[in-house]
Amino acid sequence: MPLVTAEKADSDRHGKIQQPLLSLDQLPAEIVATICRNLCMHCRLANVVDIPSRLVTEALQDQQALSRLCRTSRLFRDIAQPILFHFHTGIQHSADGDDEVMWKQQQQQENHHHHHHHHQHCESNTLESFLRSLLQRPDLAKHVRALAFFAIRAKTTTTTTTTTTPPHVLPQSTQLLFRQAGERAGFRPLQTYRHVDSRWLQEATIMAVPFLEQLLIYRSSQEGGLHYLRDSPFYLPHLKYLVLPGQEKNPDECCHIQEMQDVLVKAQNLEVLAASDCDCGSSTAIPHRERFRTEPWKTALLNLRQLSLHGLDPDNLAKILCRSPVLEDLEYFCDMDKYTVLQHDHLTPIRDTLRRFCYTSTTWEHAQGSSEDVIELISSFLRWDRTLRGDMNFSDFPKLEILEVEQLLLYGPVFDQGERQFRFATLQDVGPELFMSSLPPSLRILHIGMVLAWPELYRDLMGLMDKLYRFPDLVTVAVDPYEVPPTNQVEELTVKFAEKGITFCVGQTTQIPFSRGMLGVRPGHSDPFGVTGKTGLFYL
Repeated sequence: MPLVTAEKADSDRHGKIQQPLLSLDQLPAEIVATICRNLCMHCRLANVVDIPSRLVTEALQDQQALSRLCRTSRLFRDIAQPILFHFHTGIQHSADGDDEVMWKQQQQQENHHHHHHHHQHCESNTLESFLRSLLQRPDLAKHVRALAFFAIRAKTTTTTTTTTTPPHVLPQSTQLLFRQAGERAGFRPLQTYRHVDSRWLQEATIMAVPFLEQLLIYRSSQEGGLHYLRDSPFYLPHLKYLVLPGQEKNPDECCHIQEMQDVLVKAQNLEVLAASDCDCGSSTAIPHRERFRTEPWKTALLNLRQLSLHGLDPDNLAKILCRSPVLEDLEYFCDMDKYTVLQHDHLTPIRDTLRRFCYTSTTWEHAQGSSEDVIELISSFLRWDRTLRGDMNFSDFPKLEILEVEQLLLYGPVFDQGERQFRFATLQDVGPELFMSSLPPSLRILHIGMVLAWPELYRDLMGLMDKLYRFPDLVTVAVDPYEVPPTNQVEELTVKFAEKGITFCVGQTTQIPFSRGMLGVRPGHSDPFGVTGKTGLFYL
């Protein structure tokens, strides 16, 4: 394919020396590789398995372009084909019930993996055929780095009669291939390989990929953990990033994190774990949940540095923290509808290693009234068990640099309006000192979310201004008011902090249905406004 046609015509008209034509096959391999990497979401992003669903379509389109490049020339095939296999994803079920669009995307997704052997083109249009490709081409299996397996529901129709579709029978050659794959992975033998379920396919795919680095996988409370993988004697030594995505409108259907130790125990070098809806929280699952609360956490997470948990009670959280000796970054959403408030002792196991902590509990569903209404709701949660402290103190966390916490989870319960006014007057002088005494001296970024009591916070920030020497590393103060604060007070704080070399910024509380407070939407989901859900947070 000529790339220098216009130049050739121009040189002919002016009698200049004619430049040689350049074809795609003559492009330097480095340029071809750069082109291909720009069409790979895995190559462009540090973490790809939990990209918002709105980006999945873009990733699939890029993979289709890579597939077409494979057919362009041998050079492009040799370079593009391994990159094409970097990332395999399944489309998640539509939370809005609009399955038609999702099924079209699913079909589009299932048509994107291609490989060539002796100039023969074979298209992988299902996870079954993708796994078959990996087993037939172990050289390509070595290039897979990321797998995403969302929950995909069977498409149903509203008819008066029901028909049972017989299971898809695999060809004899595929049956033999899968039997051998199961044996090599150490799975317990199936009674038949004429048809295999999606869970077997997913777990066999995981074990067929020797250099897997990122994994997103969903299991329901009915399915339990990764039972096939549990039987395998082999490990996942390269897995560093694991996401358990949860469900927006069906959080009670999710598997308890205790049951996901099947995969955690295999990932001894895991560095990042993000788990949503991980407490199987339906009323029918209460006995199930109580059993896990009494059981110990068995898996040591010796290399885990970042943990994001939503939907787990503080006592079970503490069990995991006890087995996480190097944890630096913790995000925790404590569901006030189910659990008691987090206590200082729950964080004791990671006190000396924690560098970032995000603690939140208020959802969009809770924040539907005035600030006084929400204050009363959260305060009732904080003082529900009067044997527990309703405030938090981080002054003895020696390495804590970034603290992101809802105001009332830091301050404790705020009482009714009359008592609040009395307390505000009596604490006018000592309030700022109480505020500062709850913060770590190592603080670099302070982010106060769900600010419901603005007068108290304004008073305390003004007091902080006079004693910044206690926090020599502080560079940013961010606040998310529930209601619009007085403009003059915001301007005053902005100017005074700027004079001290500190950035003061005002954000907004998370107002997204089915969100997780300051954490935003669940991993792999897109919010209704097209925002990724973590835009207001700070990171190490």
